[in-house]
Amino acid sequence: MDTEDHSDFELVDKRQLMQSSLVATARVFFVACLGIYVAKRNLVKTNDLKALSNLVEHLLLPCLIFTNFITTLDLTDWKFWLPCMLVSLLIILTGGGLGYLFSEFLVRNPRVRYIIMASCAFGHATSIQLYLVQSLSYLLDLIPSTYETSSLNRGIAYIMIVTLVNNLFRWSVGKKFIEYSKDNQVATQDAQAAQTSSTPQSAERSTTKSLKGFFNPPIIAALISVVICMIPPLKAYLADPTKFIHRAFFVPVQLTGRSLTPVIIIILGCSLGHGQLDTSRLDK
Repeated sequence: MDTEDHSDFELVDKRQLMQSSLVATARVFFVACLGIYVAKRNLVKTNDLKALSNLVEHLLLPCLIFTNFITTLDLTDWKFWLPCMLVSLLIILTGGGLGYLFSEFLVRNPRVRYIIMASCAFGHATSIQLYLVQSLSYLLDLIPSTYETSSLNRGIAYIMIVTLVNNLFRWSVGKKFIEYSKDNQVATQDAQAAQTSSTPQSAERSTTKSLKGFFNPPIIAALISVVICMIPPLKAYLADPTKFIHRAFFVPVQLTGRSLTPVIIIILGCSLGHGQLDTSRLDK
């Protein structure tokens, strides 16, 4: 009898898990449909998509990373953050390796090879993962855990750590892949233009541009939050709900970051509605 009850319980859990996964997928589809509707009504024009993407990159995603790391990340608990980094590295290496094998045997154009490798190694969809975590959080809270934070906050922290590692490699290795994928004619023209320009100034501008591209707002927010986490009194002061700075500063920043997921899906829907799908900036 106990065995039957246990199997029934497991069956119910599996059904709930499947249902929650379908709910997460349905949420993404529904919000994307809202974005398509907004685009078809011309409430958001094509030129507005770049501004919305900049809003995501420069405000919403940094706010989410900052507040989530402050409330969840514990640098002394290496079992929490180290596996996420290792899994993210494994995904990048596996995807890049599979992309290399695929392009080596099936693609002749060197330019396309690097694009395929970059796409396989750095394919990432933060918004879908966030929706999935939000849908499954109430089930995950039923599992006994030694963590004091909720499964939702832990799940978001896992995703942000993976996103951080992914962005670090995307803006270094991935950027090199894209540069290598340029046409030889374009590369030759760039080299000739670089030779005709003043060497010290052009090199300095190129270095400054590369640093700005690498240290984008999400990376900066992650680094700042990690530094704060290295100072336990400061971290505890910011996360204390009884403190004025928490209520006046931290909570508004947290609420701003929580709007990231629906905004990204709406941008995706608008891109589909306008027939111009460009998601290169959505998951930076």
